[in-house]
Amino acid sequence: MMDSIEVITSERIPELFRNPLGIGDFGKLVRDPEIDVKLDKLLGSNPSAGLARSIRGVVMCLEDADPKAISEKPSKWSRFTGLAQTKRVRFEVAKINMDQLLNAATKEAALVRDVIDVIESLCSTYGAEAQIISNHIEAGQKYLAQTPDSQGGALAFDQETSRERFSRRLINLQAMQVSHAQTGQQLQLLKYQLIDVLDRFDETAQVLVPLWRQNMLGLGVQNHVTGEQLAMAIQAHENLRKSFADNLKSISVTQ
Repeated sequence: MMDSIEVITSERIPELFRNPLGIGDFGKLVRDPEIDVKLDKLLGSNPSAGLARSIRGVVMCLEDADPKAISEKPSKWSRFTGLAQTKRVRFEVAKINMDQLLNAATKEAALVRDVIDVIESLCSTYGAEAQIISNHIEAGQKYLAQTPDSQGGALAFDQETSRERFSRRLINLQAMQVSHAQTGQQLQLLKYQLIDVLDRFDETAQVLVPLWRQNMLGLGVQNHVTGEQLAMAIQAHENLRKSFADNLKSISVTQ
């Protein structure tokens, strides 16, 4: 349980001055070492790199799965050389590969969600620690303001030394407070950036991908495709390609 400013001022600090060896530990944070490991790993990595790689693979695959590639009437030369058939085969293979690539991207998105959970846990820890530091600084300043300097006597030197040490400790805590605030801001910024990345990906995966699949399926199962069907397929394809390209732009902000 976190000590209040009143408890720190009236109980903890007077005890320190009676036993000044502990002044250097005033306001010291007791934390699980695993927290620092998680923080170093998080701030030293790119949590969305895997998702970016998967989306790039999807975008490249979309080039071969473009309905425009099979929309044009093949020339005699393309039929003779087999180029028309090659385009058709590449189109069908790309459609199959798209499912695998989209599944891989979905798994990477799930990993990003796990990272966001870790960040939220760290933000909660840093928020609690920031309050502890703030309470100790405020209590320390309050104690010094309420407690006059030593007026001499046998213990005057020891008291003044302890007071100076305590003042330096408060300065150190203030520096720690600034560092904590900066780290907390970094974590919050990263969290919101990753949430934005996931929002964009989810919108694409849940809305545009099913529409794209529906239109591509129509091209694959019908012997005769109307101009309207082809136009809808081309539009769905372009919308998906553009949306994933925008996904990559949003991810680049976090890198």
